[in-house]
Amino acid sequence: MGGAIGLPVFKGASRIAAWHLNEARRFFGELALPEEQANAARLDCWLLDYCRREKTNIVPRREVQRNVTPGHLRQKATLDFALAELEEAGRVQLVQDGRRKEIHINPALLKGGKQ
Repeated sequence: MGGAIGLPVFKGASRIAAWHLNEARRFFGELALPEEQANAARLDCWLLDYCRREKTNIVPRREVQRNVTPGHLRQKATLDFALAELEEAGRVQLVQDGRRKEIHINPALLKGGKQ
């Protein structure tokens, strides 16, 4: 038992510790936000994940209303407020063509996986 710890083991342990610290910061940072801003942050993450998965920067509003998590974001008033927050921040643009409503994600947010 005991002995020197090699550099590869140390680097691996450092990556694990860094991941846990980032998760704790994300979790507690979200708790510190007012609920409306936390909803906007959750919606933002969901939209970015959807766009990366589907290789698009346009999300039909109906898709959000059907599938966004957490489910309380599907409520019209909650979703409208969160989208207004994201639009004000320049992260999305809301586009309506007739009855079709779309959410256009700022393409700069999708480049290189950066947020």
